[in-house]
Amino acid sequence: MTRERGPGLWIVLLGILLGGAVFLAGSLAGYIKPNYSLLENVSEKAGLIMRLPPLLRPLGIFLNNIVAATLTYILTIVLIIPGISVIALNGYIVGSAVRYAVEEGGLSLLTALLLIIPHGILEIPAFLAAVGFGMRCLAYCRGVRRVIENTLSMYAVTAPLLLIAAFIEIFVTPVIAGVGGLGG
Repeated sequence: MTRERGPGLWIVLLGILLGGAVFLAGSLAGYIKPNYSLLENVSEKAGLIMRLPPLLRPLGIFLNNIVAATLTYILTIVLIIPGISVIALNGYIVGSAVRYAVEEGGLSLLTALLLIIPHGILEIPAFLAAVGFGMRCLAYCRGVRRVIENTLSMYAVTAPLLLIAAFIEIFVTPVIAGVGGLGG
């Protein structure tokens, strides 16, 4: 008898696709009709992280993002809609930030996108996976053991992606965008 591996994998994939569509819609909405006041909290957190020594900055970003991914996961388990709302809000903030960088920061659209894409390639899918695993838990998790297994699976996917993305965000993204680098 073989044990079914990863029950509900299709739900995880559905969550990733749904989350991706919602993130893109949020990003477009944020770019078209930005709300710059939402960027204040992000700016404050970024300021705190940038005060850390350069080698600790990725850890600050990682901890912030793993907490946010956990919140997204938990909110998705609760009713799906709150987790998807977090993804939509994050997309909206990204769209607003890109628009702000272009209009107020004087960056080209390409440079603004290059400040997001290198680490976003890993960071955004990690958050989408948190939604997917949350949807799977909502559908399949019965009992504490299943919840723990699903949560550990979620962290096995999201934590490495977020850790690598944090290092890329500090040390690689600025170089690719041509605005500095080496954590400075």
